[in-house]
Amino acid sequence: MGKIIKNHSFTVEYTTFIKAVAVILMVLVHSIMDNAGYGELSLIESSICALFKPVVSIFAILSGLGMMKSAKKTQGLVRLSLKRIILVLVGYWMVFIVLFARIMAFHEKSLKDIYGGNVTFSLVKDIFGCSHVGPITKSILPISWFIGTIIVFYILFPVLYKLINKLGKFDFILLIITAIPIILLGFRVSLYTWDSIVYYLFSFVLGMFVEKRNIFDFFVRKKYEDFWKVFLLITLGTIVFSYLRITIRHIVDPICGFFFISFLIFFVNRVKLLDKFLLFIGGIEYFIYLIHYSAIKQCSAMLHHRGAWIYFVAFAITVIASVIYEFFYSRIKRGISSLKVFN
Repeated sequence: MGKIIKNHSFTVEYTTFIKAVAVILMVLVHSIMDNAGYGELSLIESSICALFKPVVSIFAILSGLGMMKSAKKTQGLVRLSLKRIILVLVGYWMVFIVLFARIMAFHEKSLKDIYGGNVTFSLVKDIFGCSHVGPITKSILPISWFIGTIIVFYILFPVLYKLINKLGKFDFILLIITAIPIILLGFRVSLYTWDSIVYYLFSFVLGMFVEKRNIFDFFVRKKYEDFWKVFLLITLGTIVFSYLRITIRHIVDPICGFFFISFLIFFVNRVKLLDKFLLFIGGIEYFIYLIHYSAIKQCSAMLHHRGAWIYFVAFAITVIASVIYEFFYSRIKRGISSLKVFN
């Protein structure tokens, strides 16, 4: 990001760069997995899916980090959480309404066909992106599970923020506590419908911890003479945990995500040719997240063919749709941000 980013702290441009890389990898992984129905995955495809699946943990880490950074500038923790929840839901509702209208109009389905027996309960949960919060119910947008998860994190944030600050230098205790569900999953002890929440909570708290301790700022500030020592250490950690991710799967996702972010930090000022592209993609990553699954499904349904090129088609469609989506969403976002209750 060359001239855009100054080497003094982990700025929003760093976050944008990392989100751009993560969301591109997410579309790649989901494209490969969606096309798996047309044949068995090759060894390379399986490795790619396993290696890049921690992107969800990356988003959770960056969400916790972003909330912590914002909280340092305001005393209104509840207002901060409420604002983030509303912004998440507004974006989700824009996609939900379009998908819901399309299904009802072109697929000739009733609400019972979509949601099964308990229509009202399932519909209300789906409207608020909470189909996977509590008892799992059906959703017209399968990836909405993370919407409910991040909303729960935002609700918990004021409490988590006070806890991590009151613990002082013993704030690592909160990390240990939130890591317990992951450890249990390692022993195949499932927490059922709460898996996604308790599992990614560790990543969210890890982001808070990293911001409080200014760990990413430390990496950004490394002088040239120290660069290679730190870079080699981070690279080694990334390789080790990436290998562990391929072999023992999701248990190491948060740590793998942490090393992946740390690894990317060292490339931010060394990819000047991609400056504008990555800043653009990173800026609309939330829209791409919400839209990409539908774009991939549409490509698969229309083309009935699996191959690497279908990923590029799906990604192109996703970006175009996201630009249109962002045009309206950004205006709504500015309107919400200008309300006095959030200032």
